[in-house]
Formats: sequence, C-alpha cells, structure tokens
Amino acid sequence: MLLGTFALLILAPVAALLFEAATPLTHGQSWRTLLGHDLFANLLATLELAALTAALSLIAGALLAGLVEATPVRWQQGLEPLLLGSFLMPPYLTAVAWSLIAGPVGLWNQVLGHGGLALAKLLYALPGMAIVMALHLTPLVYVMASAALRGVDHRLIETAQVHGASPLRAR
Repeated sequence: MLLGTFALLILAPVAALLFEAATPLTHGQSWRTLLGHDLFANLLATLELAALTAALSLIAGALLAGLVEATPVRWQQGLEPLLLGSFLMPPYLTAVAWSLIAGPVGLWNQVLGHGGLALAKLLYALPGMAIVMALHLTPLVYVMASAALRGVDHRLIETAQVHGASPLRAR
C-alpha cells in the first residue's frame, strides 16, 4: 500500500511530465526549432555568462577571504555572518530582489526617475546578470578560500615579517 501511494504521488506526475516533454519532439518541426540557427549563439552566450560569473565570484571571494583573514579575530565574528548571509536566500529570490530594486520599474528608477535607466539596462545585460549571479556565489568561494588561508602556518608569516616583509606582503 505504501509503494502504491508512493507511485501515485511521486512517480505518476514525473512520468506525466516526461511524457509531455517528449511528445512534441516526435514531430519534425520541434526538432528544427530546438536545433535552429540560434542554438550556437545561445550556447555561446551561456558559456560567456558562466565564465564571467565564475571569474567575478573567484575574484570577490578570494579578496574577501584575504581581507577577513587579515583583520583582527574579534572583527571576524561579525563579518563572517554578513558574508555568508546569502546562503540563507534561494537564488531566485536574489534575482527577484534585484529586479524589484534596479529593474525598469524598480525602486531605483522610482527614486531617481530616468537617471536609473542605465542601471536597469545593465542589470538585464550579460554583465548585470553575471554580477547578480556572482553576488550569490561569492560566499561559496569565500568559504573555500578562507579555509585554505586558515591552513597557512602563521609561523611562516611571522618569519617573513621578521626578515623585513610588510604585513600585507607576508600574508
């Protein structure tokens, strides 16, 4: 009885979804649409977005990890929860929030009038989407980079400072 209920509530909707997704592909027109001339342009734009997002996330996360590791320990207790706060929000809520703030009819444009249209145009372009995605992924890079920096032996840093390296260069 439990397996029957499982099949009815979970497997049946999944099977129906897969059937509906595969049904249009039996006609020739759907394949032409799927593999149309825009396929490679869209694939290239997706790869550009992924590369730009990864680069921005790596740069921001590594810089934040370096800054937090260079600050006194008592400040780290307040900084880390702020940096990791975006893990508490799903990514689609981050996108909706940015749309409500900086979109064409967002709060930014309502306050500044037409002066905020440049920000709205940026938000819906490739760099804007990459920035919003990078803001959400930066804490993940921060966690990994800060763990790597915490593994550095502090005696090596102190030795470098004894031999004349500045505190920033020693780190």
